[in-house]
Amino acid sequence: MDTLVALGSAAAFVYSTYALFAMTDAQMRGNMDGVMAYMHEFYLSRRR
Repeated sequence: MDTLVALGSAAAFVYSTYALFAMTDAQMRGNMDGVMAYMHEFYLSRRR
């Protein structure tokens, strides 16, 4: 059970790190629509 929790936590960390760097790259390229899309993925916001 602890291994499963550690695996899930590691996967979430890796995915959030990827989203952060993708968001930074989009911002450096001036792609604000991409920044907003990655920001929604980063925070997993589903509010409407």
